[in-house]
Amino acid sequence: QAVASKRAGFVLVEAAFGQRGIQALEIDAAAPEVSNLTNDLLATCFGSRFSVKLVTVQEAGAGKVQREVFDAVVFDGERADGKPGPFKGLSGGQQSLVGAAFRLALCVFNARRHGSQFETLMLDELDQGLDEDLRALYPTMLRRARELGGFRTVYFVSHTSAAWEQADHVIRVEG
Repeated sequence: QAVASKRAGFVLVEAAFGQRGIQALEIDAAAPEVSNLTNDLLATCFGSRFSVKLVTVQEAGAGKVQREVFDAVVFDGERADGKPGPFKGLSGGQQSLVGAAFRLALCVFNARRHGSQFETLMLDELDQGLDEDLRALYPTMLRRARELGGFRTVYFVSHTSAAWEQADHVIRVEG
């Protein structure tokens, strides 16, 4: 009896920390808010052109149970067929900006969830891979992330004047 009881406890712990356990529930619960934050940041740059939906559960097939996934489905208002597509279907610059919005959304989500005030957000070359027009939009997205996350200061590293010319302050590092 005692062995069976202990075994049952270990089975429960295994399930809690297994593939469909606590972390899967945490991801499922976070996906809608992270999607909304990403979309807010994208709207700052593109208006309603792009939106993202994070998908965490997918049908596995005929008669099978659902499986855990973590995919970003991107809606592009300029697609002729109007259907969502995969992240990889975007151009390189669009992938960079959507990816930057997603990373910033995760930072904001974690800052909100942590329960204490994070004053500083630091980013290193998230504007790399953007064309000149998209680089000009990047600082606007950073300002919005600062508002959403309640950060006091955002430091970002960039090698392009289109981004740093919009900064409130510039620190130049040469040599």
